[in-house]
Amino acid sequence: MLACFSYRNGFPRNLLMRSTSRRLALEHRFASTVLWSLFAALVFQALASQ
Repeated sequence: MLACFSYRNGFPRNLLMRSTSRRLALEHRFASTVLWSLFAALVFQALASQ
């Protein structure tokens, strides 16, 4: 009974945690891509101004 309750209670939380971690990974990848493109633009601008 207790195991069934804990399984029923923990399943949606586990699913929510997994989707949240996937969304965080996507946001981190997007943020790093934006940062790298900004860094590349700054380097290109510095090289072009010389």
